[in-house]
Amino acid sequence: MDKFYNETLHKLQTAINETGIEADCSVQRIEAFDTDNSTFSFSHLAFQEYFVSISFDDSIENDLIQKFYDEWWSNAIVFYCGKQPKRDVFLKKVLETLTPIDVHQRFIHITLLSRALQAGYLMSNPSKQLLVENLIMEFNKVYREVVETEQEKGFGITFMLTTLDVILKFREFLYRQLNSKHLNQKKVVETIGDILLNHQDSFLDVPLYCLAHFASTNTKDTKYLEMFISNSKHNTRWDRIVYIDIENLKNGKVHDEKTFRKIKKNQMKNKAYIQQQLKQTAFRHLSPLLD
Repeated sequence: MDKFYNETLHKLQTAINETGIEADCSVQRIEAFDTDNSTFSFSHLAFQEYFVSISFDDSIENDLIQKFYDEWWSNAIVFYCGKQPKRDVFLKKVLETLTPIDVHQRFIHITLLSRALQAGYLMSNPSKQLLVENLIMEFNKVYREVVETEQEKGFGITFMLTTLDVILKFREFLYRQLNSKHLNQKKVVETIGDILLNHQDSFLDVPLYCLAHFASTNTKDTKYLEMFISNSKHNTRWDRIVYIDIENLKNGKVHDEKTFRKIKKNQMKNKAYIQQQLKQTAFRHLSPLLD
């Protein structure tokens, strides 16, 4: 039994390390072994989730797909994707068969897709690209739905937090989903660059800013923030936010000095209004509508 336990523990710890599940199984122990029924019980839920995941295979994985938006199954799904890290069929089926119907499901969709994508770190680059593009599109949708739903209900984070705080919350959320060594960061940045260059009109300003900030931070290159701010329809608050970001990133240079001088001038000219807007509650200034 000790040999079985040690081998199982090693496999589980390896799976946890690869999938990013937060659980310290090195100190966990089998609580009991029922000799009558030949069953084990465990002191950490991750053991159960791991064994559930290996009980599934591609012949019955549709049952697991139907549980994709059930948070109780999230870790089991991540383990399942990590079991065959080259295989992309399961996650492609998720995209083909499931559509999140509300804000809660959309947040689950984004976070679980990100974790499962990282678990399947040996998938082909075209498959990863497809999944990353879906994640980015869903990020744009979830921002719109959060602002839209809260404006209808009259409460929520946009009523409790300042405009700046909400922007930073969404920026941090996106960063957690995309910043992984298991994702091809060069391809992620290329995707963002294409959006900034060719598809800005399809994105709301906050998600678009978050994407630009991720790409510029990831590459330490200000050009993505400059591409974002070059949209002539942007709200003046972005002059201040992007000016500060570029100041922190530029290392003495920017790609377009003319654009940078314009941003600097605008944020100084509208300083009082911008500061007031960023300090006021977000629902006053954030819109679920395209400009």
